[in-house]
Amino acid sequence: MAAGAAAVLVLRWAGIAPRTCLIAGACAFVLVPVAAWIASTVPGPPPGSSRERDDRRR
Repeated sequence: MAAGAAAVLVLRWAGIAPRTCLIAGACAFVLVPVAAWIASTVPGPPPGSSRERDDRRR
């Protein structure tokens, strides 16, 4: 919700038309949670990957 509201406020401050601001805000309202959900479904690195070896060295 905050991303959508911020988008609307910033675009209005920049002088963009109100309808355009609302459309952009609605898109941000939907796309930000969807992107977070998609990112949460990405599996981690497989066991024995180079990234896992790098983490053990630290």
